[in-house]
Amino acid sequence: MKGFARPAALRPGNKIALLTPATVVKEAYLLGGEAAIRAHGYEPVRMPGFAVGADGRFAGSADTRLHDLLTALENPDIKAIWCGRGGYGAVQLISRVPLSLVAKSPKWLIGFSDVCALHSLWLRAGVQALHAPMLRRLTDHPADEITEQIFALLGGLCENEADGAIHPLQQCGVASGRLIGGNVSVLGDLAATPFDQAAILADEPFILLIEDVAESLSRLQRRLWRLRLSGLLNRAEGIVVGQFTACPGGVNFSSAEEMTRKNLPFSANAKNELITITSAIREILSLALKAFERRDNDIASQVEPLEQVIDTLKEQMRTRHILRMQQGACSIEAGFVLSDLLTDLERTSDHCSNIAGCIIDAREHNLNLHETLREAKAADSGFQSTFHSYAEKYQLPLPPTEQTL
Repeated sequence: MKGFARPAALRPGNKIALLTPATVVKEAYLLGGEAAIRAHGYEPVRMPGFAVGADGRFAGSADTRLHDLLTALENPDIKAIWCGRGGYGAVQLISRVPLSLVAKSPKWLIGFSDVCALHSLWLRAGVQALHAPMLRRLTDHPADEITEQIFALLGGLCENEADGAIHPLQQCGVASGRLIGGNVSVLGDLAATPFDQAAILADEPFILLIEDVAESLSRLQRRLWRLRLSGLLNRAEGIVVGQFTACPGGVNFSSAEEMTRKNLPFSANAKNELITITSAIREILSLALKAFERRDNDIASQVEPLEQVIDTLKEQMRTRHILRMQQGACSIEAGFVLSDLLTDLERTSDHCSNIAGCIIDAREHNLNLHETLREAKAADSGFQSTFHSYAEKYQLPLPPTEQTL
């Protein structure tokens, strides 16, 4: 495995630079972060850019933010750089920072979210960095378990260990490799650039960490597809899923967590029906991906008939679900989760249909997606044949206690 420089452990009294490479941070979080750092025996150094004030949404102009970063890197008394906030703007700096400056005197870089762009810079320079909370969390939780783990790592009291509760939806496994990654949006934006993390590591095995904040489901899907097509997801030995905070339109994880916590099972019939519709979803995802990768109209034309079958399955499952609730075979709480799940599965199918429709439109130089889909359903005898074939393949199992539904 390629060697990466590990910054030296901090000693009591060492200076930690505080700067914001992206969006402006509130003064209260800056003061709280300074207090937490002092409480752990280090000296916080507020970089000059903090005093300049905001430049629109940014914590200062790109030149100001760059000057803060370069000053912190050049100052031998600064042993670590703790970022105040993410947001957007770090990408404006990374191409203007000499790699030799980062590598010459390795310093801990601490942050996440948009700071992932700087993590990519550190990775390219061959220096380890720390994907960790910033000043807001230090203010709100100055001495909790996570904060203490961060300071223990900075002080050399532990190597790379981070203990904590495993999320009930995580699938545990064993993998080895360098831990890289960070914010999904930033990773997607840096793909196929000199700061593409997978390209930087070449053939070295790695474990990928992903997280994001305040991104819609559609944007997250778009960027995850880009990461898959770039090879980052496919090459990973394992994937660590971090927090996806305040992401509107996403999967209802809170409902899934409630089912786990309260032990709310689906009925046996509902589970069997979910097996059928999720099998159809897996096939439509595979078709859409193959059609996109190969720009293949024949494969793309198979997507819409299957999408129609999935719509039918969803309605059938809703009808059966209502009947089970009336008969007392399904709890209302579990029913809410099932309803959310069916909605998410249908949306996944709709996205696949849009992808396939765009592929067909691009080949035929037609910019009206809805017209393409209408013509396919109305005039194409192959559409009906494919639809009936999928309808036969993906029939809901007949419940053992019911003859018809």
